Amino acid sequence: MKPDHCDMLTQMQQAAYAKLLWASAQPKSLSVLVGPGGVGKTLIGKLMASDARVDGICKMIDADAIDNTRNFLPDGACIILVDNAHKIEAVTLSLIFKSIEFSETVRRALILIGQGRLLTLLHRQPEIERAVRIRAVLLPWSFEETTQQVVLHLGESAVSDEAIEIIHESSAGVPAAVLNVLELAKILIASLARPLDGHDMEKLVGRLRLIAA
Repeated sequence: MKPDHCDMLTQMQQAAYAKLLWASAQPKSLSVLVGPGGVGKTLIGKLMASDARVDGICKMIDADAIDNTRNFLPDGACIILVDNAHKIEAVTLSLIFKSIEFSETVRRALILIGQGRLLTLLHRQPEIERAVRIRAVLLPWSFEETTQQVVLHLGESAVSDEAIEIIHESSAGVPAAVLNVLELAKILIASLARPLDGHDMEKLVGRLRLIAA
């Protein structure tokens, strides 16, 4: 069964979501979702936290908010999603891992969401690394995937092929960056009342770089 939110997700994100949804139903399970910033990891976590098919209390927390692992664990069956888990200290990770121990009254599943350092952190703690049941990875979009998003958000002939290449290269395929460009491109298309060419896109991307600087 596809996630209820599949229209919001790319094919790669859907696959990761389906894996984690399955893992969340397994008692005493530990799963990992990794990828660079801006590829949709937090989005997937938020969608899972609101998915009616998740069995039990599901809570998503940010690693920065963890000071005492016993304070954030709700009673009863629950799925705990920890965002920005690559920021967690080794000692804290051990405490969180112990929180998913199975008992007759509590079933817990833990999903760690973070960037590449999370894998290094797990590798340094073999006991925890061996317990990982699912590893889901999100990568930047390919040129074809970026093109699909351009068509989806702007229309079939709203920008030239050269403009699409500029969008992809300037964003490095990172979904958040691509979507940011597309939001501004949509406004510019409405303002100019014509499709955008490569020159238009170069100016738009240059403006974004100035804002970010």
